Amino acid sequence: KNPHVLLEGGTGSGKSVATRHIAMERMRMGHDVHVLDPHKPELWGGAKQVFQGQTAGTDMAKFMIDELNKRIRMGIEAANKGQIVDFKPMTLVLSDFARIAKETPALQNNMRAFLTEARKYKMAVVADTTELTRAESGIEGIENVRRNLGQKAQFYAGTDADPQRRVRIAAGGAQR
Repeated sequence: KNPHVLLEGGTGSGKSVATRHIAMERMRMGHDVHVLDPHKPELWGGAKQVFQGQTAGTDMAKFMIDELNKRIRMGIEAANKGQIVDFKPMTLVLSDFARIAKETPALQNNMRAFLTEARKYKMAVVADTTELTRAESGIEGIENVRRNLGQKAQFYAGTDADPQRRVRIAAGGAQR
């Protein structure tokens, strides 16, 4: 199962609430949760670390790559001894992902490789954004990134004519 999640939707559609719910559920399951949210860090009670401020994107990108490389080294060392490492699950929450990626070359340059390797080491990404496109994020090969964000949900805000919010889950195409 691919633990990476992409939540897309406009302002007021519920994607941020869903992202926090996923993060809290993963904390309850024992994951270390690290969050990139330069705007509302106070919303992430219980997270192990919240990256905030002007350097948040760069700091999170460095943390992600450093942690992945550390886990890779631990895995290699254990394998050389005939052992297996049971890594503690980690979830990295990237709030307003496309906008922050556009401003953070380190996220743009490392995201494809990170997503393909991270889940081998029990690391997962939960990203929310209004729209994840090349233009919005600056990420080359955005379709590979989208493919590796295995679970996808599109959030729709209500309108005056139909105030009900909706979510379309991409995997099954079901609408709720």
